Amino acid sequence: MGIKLSQLYGLEIWTESAEKVGRVEDIIFDVENKKVWQLSTVPLKVNPLYRHQEVFALEQLSISTVPLKESVLSRIQRYIKGDGTDRSYPAFSSEGLLKLCVPYESVKGISDIILIDYQKTHVIEETKLEKPKEKFTKNAKRKFKVDQKLNMDWFMFRGNLKRTGEIESRITNPEKLKLKWKFKTGNSVDSSPAVSRDSVYIGSGDGYIYSLDKKTGDLKWKFDTRHWIDSSPAVSGNYVYVGSMVGYIYCLDKKTGKLSKSYATGDKVSSSPAIYKNYVYVGSGYHRGTFYCYDKDATNIEWYFRNICSVSSSPSVSGNYIYVGTHNGYVYCFKKDKCPYNQSQRRWKIKTGDYLHSSPAVSGNYIYIGSGNGYIYCLNKETGQVKKTFKTGSHVDSSPAVSGGYVYVGSDDGYVYCLGKEDMEEIWKFETGGSVDSSPAVSGDYVYVGSDDGYIYCLDKNMGELVWKFKTGGGVKSSPAVSGNCVYVGSGDGYVYAFTTESVIGEKIKEEIERKLNFLYSEGYGSVAEQLKLKIEDIKNEDDIKRFEEKLNELKIQIDERKRIKKERQKLNKQKSKSKPEGKPAIRTQFSRLFPEELNKDYLTPEFIDEGGFASVFKVKRKEEGKLVVLKIPLTMNQKIGELFLKEVVIWEGLNHKNIVKLYRANVHPMPYLEIEYVDGGSLDEIKKPISMERASELIFDILNGLEHAHSKNIFHLDLKPENILLTSNGIPKITDWGLSKIEKHSKYSAVQGFTMMYSSPELNSPKEFGKADHRTDIFQIGTIFYELVTGVNPFDGDTPSQILTNILNKSDKPSALNPEASGLDEIIMKCLAKEKDKRYQSVSELQDDLITYLKAEYKKSFRKSKTSGNMRTSCLFCGDIVIKCIESRDIIETLKWVRVLEEYAKGDDTKDIKSIIKELIYRRDEGLEIGDELIEKIKIVVHHIQRR
Repeated sequence: MGIKLSQLYGLEIWTESAEKVGRVEDIIFDVENKKVWQLSTVPLKVNPLYRHQEVFALEQLSISTVPLKESVLSRIQRYIKGDGTDRSYPAFSSEGLLKLCVPYESVKGISDIILIDYQKTHVIEETKLEKPKEKFTKNAKRKFKVDQKLNMDWFMFRGNLKRTGEIESRITNPEKLKLKWKFKTGNSVDSSPAVSRDSVYIGSGDGYIYSLDKKTGDLKWKFDTRHWIDSSPAVSGNYVYVGSMVGYIYCLDKKTGKLSKSYATGDKVSSSPAIYKNYVYVGSGYHRGTFYCYDKDATNIEWYFRNICSVSSSPSVSGNYIYVGTHNGYVYCFKKDKCPYNQSQRRWKIKTGDYLHSSPAVSGNYIYIGSGNGYIYCLNKETGQVKKTFKTGSHVDSSPAVSGGYVYVGSDDGYVYCLGKEDMEEIWKFETGGSVDSSPAVSGDYVYVGSDDGYIYCLDKNMGELVWKFKTGGGVKSSPAVSGNCVYVGSGDGYVYAFTTESVIGEKIKEEIERKLNFLYSEGYGSVAEQLKLKIEDIKNEDDIKRFEEKLNELKIQIDERKRIKKERQKLNKQKSKSKPEGKPAIRTQFSRLFPEELNKDYLTPEFIDEGGFASVFKVKRKEEGKLVVLKIPLTMNQKIGELFLKEVVIWEGLNHKNIVKLYRANVHPMPYLEIEYVDGGSLDEIKKPISMERASELIFDILNGLEHAHSKNIFHLDLKPENILLTSNGIPKITDWGLSKIEKHSKYSAVQGFTMMYSSPELNSPKEFGKADHRTDIFQIGTIFYELVTGVNPFDGDTPSQILTNILNKSDKPSALNPEASGLDEIIMKCLAKEKDKRYQSVSELQDDLITYLKAEYKKSFRKSKTSGNMRTSCLFCGDIVIKCIESRDIIETLKWVRVLEEYAKGDDTKDIKSIIKELIYRRDEGLEIGDELIEKIKIVVHHIQRR
């Protein structure tokens, strides 16, 4: 018939599934005959009564043949012509009826509704509505619109008639969910809640259906069905419908709980009813089953279908058809309306591999359902033909949820699965501690589901990462319902639980705490203040407030102590500078700044850069091609140093890695010197510290890449320190000074001068006690650098060499003692700094594995936060970073999952590249192949290209 209309000049139109459609500049009708009509530019008033209807394009009405009043006829004519004078709101329902709703001059109500059959072009019904007695104020109007837009209650099992398990209502910070209330019933609660306006309705194994206050959990009423209730309630109009094992469907007044009517099935009912217009659809049976369609008002059977085995699956309704599963493994498609006696009510049936407790979810042209044989089936809804299947590890009683391009479902193997909607390929799976019979609910970017391990889980729907969980007292078979900022669910412990993100402390208390947090900002503790600010919502009582105040006082004491130490150090530095001797060292420095004349024939424009304990350093330009390089020229030379000089040159020449400064040339004529790569970004010693935890971790990770290359050749640096880590203009770290400090160690001079005291390990200072230096010595020095990057302080700093040595040999404070932001890195850094080598990381790769785990977790948090806030640019950057960390750990499953997420940000040729990468990763996963270096480089190139866009 046409396309959905997306926007009425700023007024949103909603489809039956409550999905908001994108904006268009104008209202355009695109229909079978390809005719285009344009509406007037007069803003129209939304009729909220029909915001859940499908909106279709208007073709053309035979106006002259429609028997309408002249005034109504003129409205329709003005609407079609678009002369800008009409303020009516027309919309087609999915049944082909044009609803012409004419509001008053403001949002006060609807004066009349005319239903027109646009195919037969005659009036079916005309209804007058009473004018509201109360006049709307501006605030009332605003509240009316907001209430209508946010009225996204969970009216029935799986949230809607198509049983997709998705609702538009969003909980933006589910990690802050906390228990709002819980209500005790008399037995296990396997029924799933229905939420409508101010009430929660749910059945229990004690035979009662309960109505609870949505805000407080207080009992409003309960009704005794006299048997166990597995069926989940459905709310329609003023009534609640629920099935019972006693063999009845009960219709109860939703306000009072009084029985209005009941429908006899003759057998047990665990199926959850579907209410559509004037009909109730439900299955029954324990051994032999029947599917019923009841007249909602008269309680008589409109039609039924017998001998189909027991039906515990809950029916879904889509278009003109009903879909349901049976215990003997068949999926049935029934015609929704009663058929003549000579026509079959059944449209088709298809056999799966085993029993079906799962309820079908309808999305687009397909049906998704789980089976007792462990498979998830994707069926064509028109023919029942199997399109795709996916095998889990055990039987599937959970009903699938469908959101966007993905299907979410639980299995008795203990996993929650996310599958591609089209190809049924696994995107991710999350392991719980028990079977998952609960059916997932999708709200915004999150999936809520229960498990037999007693937990309610909230998972990131894109990544499958755990966001939040709560332990109940029994297994959770009930399927969560999401409404507003709350999650509702039952448990095997007999309780109904409600969780919320809403604050439970007053605004004045919040303001007072936030005022105190501003003090932290002023003292440079901004990141800590931000973390504490996020925890304000968790404060529930006076004890929590007291603990929060104590934490603030502790931080204030730390700030005062740091100020005191800083002043003392400034005084000490001034004293040192006054007492510094002059004379011989100055003469040596002045001499070492002179570039040797012997090298002028090969190099131009020498510029003195620095001087170390062993060599003078000059930046020069090669005469032959003008390339900038660095020359290191030894300050002294004897036979022993000469021999070791040549030996270490050979070692350095064998190191070829992007995170190691390159040695280009080495010579002893006309004098000993090294020509090495010029790195133009300074050193780690020169950057302002502390730096962010992610940046510090990335730098250390890259340094370790270079170090691993050296260790693979049995080369250990043994003098790693910030001065020996140079940075390119792009921030890439490179290790320099390979072997030179080791050479000086063999001199006749003091061995202490062979390495830098504050970055030396216990074994360098006391080899008899701690053993010889080896590759783990480098890891200790990396830990020292890491500590300094995240705190701004060397862990062993002291005023004298003996004090520094004492600090090295004794336990240091954790980094978080100086910078609370570093708490996530405490364990990693302190393991690097273990005094005994056997307690440190035993290899560079082992340390890198922990860094990857940390970085992925941090990037995922940042990704989730930026995506929730709608910052697509930032979320793209973090998503790309996660992909890179996944491939660096050579984890195909994680890489594939995140590349698929990154696909959402790709455009143009990048989309083709991403699809090619996904295809290659799937092939390697299925064939059991590792990610090759060539593919890793390809992925990095594509990721960086997407991030730059």
